[in-house]
Amino acid sequence: MQKHDLHKKHVNDDGANDLSNCVPACYSCNRQKWKFCFEDWYNESNKSYTEDRINKIHIC
Repeated sequence: MQKHDLHKKHVNDDGANDLSNCVPACYSCNRQKWKFCFEDWYNESNKSYTEDRINKIHIC
């Protein structure tokens, strides 16, 4: 994996600028989320969505 493969993506764009509000995201996901609210972007209609992933994100 190269350094530019993962990006730090804010879960809440208006939230804290620290690890409590960040998840790693590939370039494609980072671009797709853009300025959308996390819940509007990552939900059951997102082809990458899984309950396991959302649970891991919400635990942090």
